[in-house]
Amino acid sequence: MNNNHTSFDDDLVSALSDTDLYEADPRPAHIEELRAKLLAQTVEGTATPASIRISPRKRTRRLLQIGLPMAVAILIAIVLIPARSSASKALAQVLQKTLAQKWVHGTTTWTSGEKTVTSESWSSPALQIAAVRHPAMVTFVDHKQQVSARFKPGSDSVYLIRPMPIDNRQQQQSISALDRLLTDPEAEQPFSRFDVTALNKKDTKVDGKPAREYSFQLKQPGNPNDDRRVRAVVVVDTGLVAIWEEQYGNGLRLATKFDYPDDGPRDIYALGIPKTIKVVDRLAATDVTHIASRLKEGRTSFDDYDAIVVQHVEGRRFSVASAFSVPARRVRRSGNKYRVDDLLRAKSGVDEPAADADLAEWWRKNRDSYWSVPLLICNGRTITTYSMVADRMPREGKPNLKVKLRMENPVRGFHDDPTVSWPHLMPEFNVRPHLWTTVEKRAFEVEPAPDDGPDGTVRVVINYPGNELMPERARYWLDPDHDFCLRKVVTPVVERDKKSIAHINTEEFEAFQQSPMGHWYATRTRRMTSNMDVVQVRDYYVAFETELDDSLFEPLALSE
Repeated sequence: MNNNHTSFDDDLVSALSDTDLYEADPRPAHIEELRAKLLAQTVEGTATPASIRISPRKRTRRLLQIGLPMAVAILIAIVLIPARSSASKALAQVLQKTLAQKWVHGTTTWTSGEKTVTSESWSSPALQIAAVRHPAMVTFVDHKQQVSARFKPGSDSVYLIRPMPIDNRQQQQSISALDRLLTDPEAEQPFSRFDVTALNKKDTKVDGKPAREYSFQLKQPGNPNDDRRVRAVVVVDTGLVAIWEEQYGNGLRLATKFDYPDDGPRDIYALGIPKTIKVVDRLAATDVTHIASRLKEGRTSFDDYDAIVVQHVEGRRFSVASAFSVPARRVRRSGNKYRVDDLLRAKSGVDEPAADADLAEWWRKNRDSYWSVPLLICNGRTITTYSMVADRMPREGKPNLKVKLRMENPVRGFHDDPTVSWPHLMPEFNVRPHLWTTVEKRAFEVEPAPDDGPDGTVRVVINYPGNELMPERARYWLDPDHDFCLRKVVTPVVERDKKSIAHINTEEFEAFQQSPMGHWYATRTRRMTSNMDVVQVRDYYVAFETELDDSLFEPLALSE
């Protein structure tokens, strides 16, 4: 059997590397493939960066889950419908009258096939308040106070966000179609990229009252999947929209009924949220530099340790004692020094742990009972890596433990926050990525209370503006209650030729524990890739009560 079983490690290093692998000129087909893969790997309802185009089927599911607050008939008339049209003038008057209303309320039903979702929305142009009550999210926004409150049904907290992220795409999709234009009529129109055709007007009735129906076709050049037929019904006596409907070519249909009450919700509790529920203020979480600082603190001040990292495939049997190839690494850290050893085989007398054994204790007892070789040694100044001299390992007896030098490189990164070569094997680095906030080519989107990902997390998206191969470098879900440690990450992995995307990597972090110094770390990670049907698992068994000799971290003196 070949002793070099590091492909799993190399793959993870490539997937989670901070190196920018995107300089080559990409082909259009690969760009579209990346965008599709990125969307397919995120949770339903994930806010999507502007550079990623949504497929028709994905768009339907997204809209059904999130939903715009209400239809936008009265908002797009001035910009979209030709000024010379009498219908344009009529709808312009509708917009002006709507802006004069104290409250606008809409009940929207989204239908796709057999699935139907209904939501309610309120907006007050005068008070600059907007609210949405949707099965997936309850949101209340006060533009004057620059405060946004959000509640995800089933969670135990209301998230209070200050200052409100007014440029966040999730907010734009969940409340802005009506609210953003009512509070700022000069803002960019949501349908400004469309051509308006087939405009018709006819008389009709709504609840027995005379009304006028306006209908027109919206077409977006180069993107026929977004074409739709629009129908707006305006009550003659009031001059206000009563019904707005949209029919998409992919089968999605939305219908909104409007009314104009004298009052509306003044806080999120008026939307049915109990006042006894916990309120979490996410002021600090809106600052990506604050998050980066917290991550740095955990990386650099983490306790010394002696850890065993076991890597295996979920659902498949494996052995840590009886087999002649053990899926485990021993990782030791002392200050800014660290070392990784490959555990080759258990020595005689080591029995497989019992089914109910405390594995952390079992590894503390048996970690020195293995034949092993060093793979990496860092003395704080240089990183030296090694490989075994022997191509194969015998099935019995002591293996050949001789190693040869692979390469030696200086430690990279900032002097007070260096990078490590294999962060996935180190519990403090595995959950604390470098964000590199000072790199000019990176742009950050922070969502303090996302409606996707693990509950209670903050989502940080790292984009490469203008880069078509990899417009999104990484999507992180970080937990403020656990030192902003990662709970989930989605990253694209490029081919070695740097011209296409190899696969999309998704990793989830679980079973958090605290070190004696109070630093959080995950004791298990689960990794999935878009090109594999298996789940790769890493279990971390970390011992902190240990003394590590400095000689462990000095490069080996190898003979020729």
